[in-house]
Amino acid sequence: MRCLALCSTLLLATMLAQPAMAGDTYKYQWNTDDSLSWRDPGQALKLHSDSATGITVTKTDPGSVWGLQQGDVIVAVDDHPVQHVSELLARLRASQPAAVNLHLRRGNAPVVLAVAAADYASIVAPEPPTPPTPPTPPTPPTPPTPPSGG
Repeated sequence: MRCLALCSTLLLATMLAQPAMAGDTYKYQWNTDDSLSWRDPGQALKLHSDSATGITVTKTDPGSVWGLQQGDVIVAVDDHPVQHVSELLARLRASQPAAVNLHLRRGNAPVVLAVAAADYASIVAPEPPTPPTPPTPPTPPTPPTPPSGG
């Protein structure tokens, strides 16, 4: 019984602490190749992609982040078509440190937004460094050859 009360208390404390801990403590979270949830102090952006519709902006907080609005569909970065969130991030990463033009559909109208590198840099995680090549194993010594009989 005491164990049940202790477990219940710990569970309740954890549940109550989560909203306080969630706040603006994380800057970036990439869920899959087709979704992105990003938060920076004072801003939030969620994207979702599928092969039928492209990359849809599903949430912006406040109402607009870098000019993007909820419902926009990102179709290209600097004239390079993108259909998946992973492609968008790769294009942004390749464009650093330059500003980019995001081509999107807002309703039925095409829109081009200029986004500064400083703005998108926080959602683009740097590529991990390439691991070093492992050293070549030493070659085993060759056994001595026996003297020829004589």
